[in-house]
Amino acid sequence: MRLIPISMVHPGMRLGKPIMSEEGQTLLGYQIELSQGLINKLKQMGYQQLYIEDSRTDDIYIEDALRAETRTVVRSQLIRIFETLQSSKGLTAGDRNTFSKTALQCIEQVNDDLRLHVRPADDTIMLMLMNRSTFSVHEHFFQNALNVCVYASRIGMIEGYSREDLEVLSLGAMFHDIGNT
Repeated sequence: MRLIPISMVHPGMRLGKPIMSEEGQTLLGYQIELSQGLINKLKQMGYQQLYIEDSRTDDIYIEDALRAETRTVVRSQLIRIFETLQSSKGLTAGDRNTFSKTALQCIEQVNDDLRLHVRPADDTIMLMLMNRSTFSVHEHFFQNALNVCVYASRIGMIEGYSREDLEVLSLGAMFHDIGNT
């Protein structure tokens, strides 16, 4: 499997990884043969790169650092948090409490995935590949928040941060661009 720009994809190629919607639903499954119509639709949807099957790299499979379920849950929670922040003139104490609990649940889920699914030997590869996912252009903000959180969290784990310090680091990383929403 290789990651290639969508401009180089042509009919007859097969997907090396499924393409997921922003809500975590499978749009196109693994090994689906791409037609020109599907390629055009993916371009319209803003996809810029795709994992494509390649016989020269059959023995290579790229694991995600986070489970698909974690990505979906964290994404929907981030959207809810950002929409709340954008729509209100000011946050009430209740809003701040809900925001904090939701954000911490997201961080815990990300960090649990990293603890359970990433071996120390995978760190370099995982960090290089986190940003190499297939997503549409308007999805970039949420993916960036999640990627920066994963990078920072993994570095904190390697450095031996306590659980509390890791939560603070992860929260700061996840919301580093909050002023840009």
